[in-house]
Amino acid sequence: MPVFQDDVVVGVVVVKIAIDITGRVEMIREYAHSFQSLAKSLEYSSIEGIDEEARLKQAIENMLSESEQNQETFEGLKAQVGDFGKGFNVVATKVCNLSKLVERAVIHVRTTPI
Repeated sequence: MPVFQDDVVVGVVVVKIAIDITGRVEMIREYAHSFQSLAKSLEYSSIEGIDEEARLKQAIENMLSESEQNQETFEGLKAQVGDFGKGFNVVATKVCNLSKLVERAVIHVRTTPI
């Protein structure tokens, strides 16, 4: 289609080009709006991700702290059991010695004439 034949042809071509350009501009605006929405969504997701990461880090720190407290409690209980075990050993030794003393006394009483 010749562009420079007469004013009508030129006008029709210019209008078609303008309509095409306007359509493309609108399409670009829609893409820009879509990209802007996507960017906001990603930013929101990123903020949520950062918040979630902070919550996970805090939960891990809490578990670590509880684990350390449990370890300290375990060490304390282990020491107490060790102390109780030592005390039990002392008592058991004394009971054993007393038993031997009673055994010797019984033997002495049986073997000693009155």
